[in-house]
Amino acid sequence: MSQRLFLAMITVASACAGLAPAAEFAFEGLTLTVLDGFTVERVAGPPLVDRPVSVAFDERGRLYVADSSGSNVALEKQQADPRHRVVRLEDVDGDGCFDRQTVFADRLMMLQGTQWHRGSLYVAAPPRIWKLTDTDDDGVADERVEWFHGKVPLHCGNDVHGPSLGRDGRLYWCKGEFSPQVHDLP
Repeated sequence: MSQRLFLAMITVASACAGLAPAAEFAFEGLTLTVLDGFTVERVAGPPLVDRPVSVAFDERGRLYVADSSGSNVALEKQQADPRHRVVRLEDVDGDGCFDRQTVFADRLMMLQGTQWHRGSLYVAAPPRIWKLTDTDDDGVADERVEWFHGKVPLHCGNDVHGPSLGRDGRLYWCKGEFSPQVHDLP
């Protein structure tokens, strides 16, 4: 998939709904098939964001994008100089496309997921999950709390994926590395 392809706002309906795919959209050399009544539109791309990994919306419609640096150097080098970031995108003119970017948080490890929850962005950056909060609403996370530490990342560093908000209001994440790890949680 093209690195330039950023985001197509696609709503996925359950197959249980009995709706059949009805429309096809050509998008950057790809063909996307969506259910009847849904459309696919490009809402952002470079230079706002280059290598999206995951996204999360806040309650005001701002989009937080985990943006990869594109580096695949060895884990030890990435830990010494993390270059991944999260950007906040806003639709300032109300046309449905994002047109303002702010670097919300930078110098993060390989980003493996984002979740907005109760005024903060939770970001999986192995071996940690960070709780990032913008306390003064300037678009930059001025409060960074290590919410979870998954110990030492192994091999490729993909030890923490998620987090995702469950129906019960709790945050869930999964472990990507196959070696055993045990964590005591409160």
